[in-house]
Order: sequence, then structure tokens, then C-alpha cells
Amino acid sequence: MVLSKTPIVKNIKSAKNSVQQNSLILFDSVIMSQKTRESYIGYLNEFRDFFLLKSYDSLLEIEPKKLQEMLEIQNNMLEMRNTIKM
Repeated sequence: MVLSKTPIVKNIKSAKNSVQQNSLILFDSVIMSQKTRESYIGYLNEFRDFFLLKSYDSLLEIEPKKLQEMLEIQNNMLEMRNTIKM
């Protein structure tokens, strides 16, 4: 159970999708810093949006090896984007 009175997700679009998601509630319950919480949720939202994932709980269904590949793909794309901006 989350005892925090702060919303789990600031982004209204994501908040609608995450209200019933146990994985996000548990994730949120162990983060003490509001700034850290906002950063982590932001990164999770970027990852979900990048791979068109419908929910936070769907992340738990991905095999670890596949999840690692997804992280590497996203990281490479972000690096390429940052290189182009320079």
C-alpha cells in the first residue's frame, strides 16, 4: 500500500493508464525523493512510449534478455539523436 499523498504520475495521460497498475504502485512506494520519483517515472514513460507499451505491468512480462535488447536499442537511438543535435 502506498502511503504517499503525492500522485504516482504527474503526466495525466500516463496517470489514466497507471491507476490500477500494481507494479507502478510498488515501484513508487520505495522511492523517497519526489525529484527521483519524477525522474524515474519520466524515464519509464519515455521507454513505454518508445516501444508503444500499453502499461507498466506489461514491462514485467518481457523476458530479461529481450528487455536488455530493448534498453540497448533505446539507448543507441538516444545517443544518435544527441549526436545529431551537436
